[in-house]
Formats: sequence, C-alpha cells, structure tokens
Amino acid sequence: MFSRSSAAAPTVTGFPQAGRRAEPCGCKNRSPSRAGLQRAARSAPGPPASLTAPRWRRRVTGNSAPVSADSAKMAALRDGEFAALQSLLKAPSKDAVRQLCQECFSSPPASLGPLAQRACPGLAADPEEAEQLVSALHNLTRHVVYRGLTSAEDILALFPENFHQNLKNLLTKIILENISAWRNEAQASQISLPRLVDMDWRVDIKTSSDSISRMAVPTCLLQLKMQEDVALCGNSPVVSALTVELSKETLDTMLEGLGRIRDQLSAVANK
Repeated sequence: MFSRSSAAAPTVTGFPQAGRRAEPCGCKNRSPSRAGLQRAARSAPGPPASLTAPRWRRRVTGNSAPVSADSAKMAALRDGEFAALQSLLKAPSKDAVRQLCQECFSSPPASLGPLAQRACPGLAADPEEAEQLVSALHNLTRHVVYRGLTSAEDILALFPENFHQNLKNLLTKIILENISAWRNEAQASQISLPRLVDMDWRVDIKTSSDSISRMAVPTCLLQLKMQEDVALCGNSPVVSALTVELSKETLDTMLEGLGRIRDQLSAVANK
C-alpha cells in the first residue's frame, strides 16, 4: 500500500539566541576617538538570556492585542467620531446599544453601509447620521481591541471631557464585557498557517516486501487532517488529509521533539 523509502530521522533544534550589535557612540561635531569606541564596546550589553521567536511566528504576550494590518489604522478617534457616538442616546434600550456594538466590531468596513441602513429605524436617524455612528462605533471597538486596552480607566481616557457621562460608562461596560470574545475573534480572523483539526493512527505489521519474502516489521500509519485558513477560504473551510508512515525510530524522534516543544510552550505560558 505504501512505498518504502529510506530517510534520515528528523532532528529538532531550538531557536538561536538573538544578539545585539553595539552602536558606536559619538560626540557632537567630532568623530569618536578610539578610546571612546573601546569604552562603548566594553559597556555594550550582551545577548539577551531569553530565546526569541522566528520572524514569521506571531506572538501574543500577556494582554497584548493581536498583530494585524488593521492595527496600523487604529489611530485615536477624532472629535467628529465622538460627536457621532452621541446618536446612541436615541437608542430604544441598552440592549440595542449592546447589539449594535457587537455587530459593528464583527462587521468588516465593506459591510458597515448595510448595517447603518438596518440601524436607521431603531435610532430614528437619517442614513448619513447612522452611517457616521456605525463607522465611529466600529473604529472605537477595534481601537480598544487592537491597542490592548483592558482596564476601564484606559477606555474612559479615550473619551473627551464633554462626552455624555452615562453613555461613556455604558460603552465602557459593554466593551469590557465583550473584549475577550472580540480578541479571540480578531485572532481567529488573522491569516495564518493551516491548523491541525484531527488525527488518526494505526499500527501495521509488514509481512513481506519485494526483496524479502518473510518479515515482521511494525510500522505506524499517522493521518493528519488540516484545515486551511478561514480568512482565505471564506465560509467553506478546506480540510485536507496527509498520511505518513513512521518507523519506531522516526516516531521516537518525533515524540522527543514534540516533548521539547511542549516544554517550551509551558515555559512561555508560565511567564
């Protein structure tokens, strides 16, 4: 069923430490002296003790927000956007404000127009006013998530002093209630590598081959099911299966490498 090929067992290596290069120090209007350069080299910091991740790997440290191309656009809101948020005072209930906040965060910019049209009747606002409100609410919620603001003080500090106090408190409360789910949603929407969704295995015994008539060699057949990035395939995620054959020696090497990966992940998670 499977063709046999001889391959060296894979090796697992750790990430190298990143070093720092000392920058020469200079004085104003003159070149640095040799003695000054030597002093700078002696006082330069050495390489950090912690391991660094490769450039392609996305990291989320502590309460940091997910890295995204949208984060560069999440600048502080303008006064006009805060003025548009005042239209929420005409909302029929707090639940209506909460629902609109959730929809504004989850909707991409291209879908804000239809969302504003649906929100017009409930807010008793004209289409232009509703569009400005939806856009401002979208920018506010995404600014909080992508900037990693997790405390009420940080969120309240975004609003101007003359902003309606009760509305400010309500928006802050709604954002804090949903910020964990919004952060997970933002991380899931990032373009990433395929994910492992399922795994199956079985052990077979090879009883013969082209060159040996009688043999008894155990082998492991490992099937990995991987799902392509949802951001690339849309509403129809593509799941592919990869089946590999592992000898006992190769399986031992792989398990040893996975154990090292588990230990590194545990060390990072406990910091």
